[in-house]
Amino acid sequence: MNSNTRNQAHEIEQRVEIWAAAQMEARLSENTLREIRQKLEPSLVPCKPIGSQGRLIATFMAVLAAFAAVLIAIQGKAGLHLMRWQQSAGIVAVLVLNGTLFSGLVAQEMVPGSRRRMGAPIALALSGTATIGVIAALFPWRMTANFTGDGWPCAVLETAIAVPAGGLFWMAARRGALFGGGRAGAAIAALASLLALIAIQFQCMSPQAPHLLFWHAGVAGILIGLGGLIGKNTGKRTGAAA
Repeated sequence: MNSNTRNQAHEIEQRVEIWAAAQMEARLSENTLREIRQKLEPSLVPCKPIGSQGRLIATFMAVLAAFAAVLIAIQGKAGLHLMRWQQSAGIVAVLVLNGTLFSGLVAQEMVPGSRRRMGAPIALALSGTATIGVIAALFPWRMTANFTGDGWPCAVLETAIAVPAGGLFWMAARRGALFGGGRAGAAIAALASLLALIAIQFQCMSPQAPHLLFWHAGVAGILIGLGGLIGKNTGKRTGAAA
């Protein structure tokens, strides 16, 4: 038994003894304490700390930026040249905001019992409001001649990027104590959808509000909802198996 295991076993024994001392009518005997310790010790194994929420958020933001840079380099940034500087600045600002919000949501799910600075519904509502507001205020409200034909390739590409990205972010989140559930599924799907949005936004040739709201933000909303449902059903199956 290594020193970490011995320390953990000693700490558990101390807590049990304190609890037993407080129960005047139901004290545990030394034999009972010994049996409890013998049963708990084999399950105690050293674990690597996963870091604070701030560090996790910074890590997810760095990973998000790195993958986004690779995707933009591969697909190009022709769409960026079609936007005015105000539009580019607004889009970048809302993307950074969403990245911070979604990274924070995933970090919260990785650390059970951690302080929740902002609940998932509030964070998603804030993200949606900011995104819709920026698009509605800065981009022209006109429909392209071929709204569906111009839009479905963006939706397909966004989904094609978000699905594998969701798997990668899920594996990364599993480094913490991720219990699943609707919140975790929605948070991971939101982070993956954001990566896809960054990639398609910089190469999209249709910078009009209806297109961006329906084919970009709308598809992201659907993917986040599906992620929440998948996480919720996964959590139910896990609980039933336990």
